This record gives sequence, structure tokens and C-alpha cells, in this order.
Amino acid sequence: MTPAPLSGRQQQVLGFVREYVRDQGFPPTLAEIAEGTGLTHISSVTYHLNALMRKGWVEVRPNTRRGIRLLHTELPAIATGPVPAGEPLLAEGRIVRRIHEDVAGCFSPPPDYFVIVRGDSLDRVGLKDNDLAAIQGAPAAQPGQVIVARVGDEVTLGRYEPVDERYVRLVPDSTNKEHRPRRIDRSRTPFAIDGVVVGAMIGIA
Repeated sequence: MTPAPLSGRQQQVLGFVREYVRDQGFPPTLAEIAEGTGLTHISSVTYHLNALMRKGWVEVRPNTRRGIRLLHTELPAIATGPVPAGEPLLAEGRIVRRIHEDVAGCFSPPPDYFVIVRGDSLDRVGLKDNDLAAIQGAPAAQPGQVIVARVGDEVTLGRYEPVDERYVRLVPDSTNKEHRPRRIDRSRTPFAIDGVVVGAMIGIA
């Protein structure tokens, strides 16, 4: 079903959310929408998001700080590997393929994008070479969760193990014993969490 048309302000809010997700890999908070669109009150942001929900353009997960999910769109799939400094995670040139949004209904919570798995470093958690890891975009994660992260100029997957304020480890979970944990010194190497793995699509990449 085609969603209902939008007012000018609703188009502005929707456009900001789309650009933010494209650049950051996860949705904005209400405060970030207010700042980015010039709305002076959080209640105004909520009002316009409710209108976008009623008209079928977005879904908002309750009690979730970054709970906005875009509808009527295709979810991008990107590959792990090098990424130029300053380039958005979901930059057009990095998108390898697009997955129809209906696929998101197979996962709970629904993903914001996919990452193509390369290698066997996470095969024990069901992520094998050429699978599509479903990612819920988020700038933070709990210890032990499998995440997608930017380490220096590289996008990679691994099990998240924070050591202290300076160090973090990305740990493999593999039947291949050649893989070793990767220890990252955040004072020397830029490190950022971009999302958490919420599932996988098997062998279709």
C-alpha cells in the first residue's frame, strides 16, 4: 500500500532521518532530530513522528532511544573491509546489494542494514562466509554481543569484549583455531561500534 502524502515539515523530518541513517548506520534520537530540523521542542518531534507512523512512513519502537525504523525502503547490504576515512558507513559506493524491507520481518528486532560476512571467524554463531549478517544500528553494545565496528579504516565483525577505558577486544567464535582475539588500543586506533548482529540470512550474498 502506498503511504499517505506528507506535509512540508513531515518531509523535512523524514529526510533528516533518512540522511542520518545513511551517514551513521543507525537512527537518530529525538533530540538529534530536533537539532537537525530546527524544531525547538521534543514534543514537536514526537508529533511529527506520530504523523509519519500514521501515514505509514516509519515505525517507532517504544521505550527505545534510537527506535525509529524507516518503511517503504530497501535495506542496504555492505561488505566488510577497507572504508575511506570520513566516509559514511552506508555510503552509496559501499552498498553491494539491497534487500527488500519485507525481509526485516523475519528478525526481532528488525535490522537496519546487512553486512556480508567474509571468512569463518564467527562460524560457531552461525555467521559463515557469504552469509548476510542482519544489523540493528547502534553506537554501543553489551559485552559478549557480536557487533559490526569500524577499526581504523576497516569495517569488521567480532564478539565485543571491552577491557577497560582504553582497550577493547574483538573475539572470534570459530571452529578455525587459527583465528585469534584482536586487541585494540583506542588511544592509538579509532574504534567505533556501528551496530549489533540480530540474525543472519544464510549463504545468499
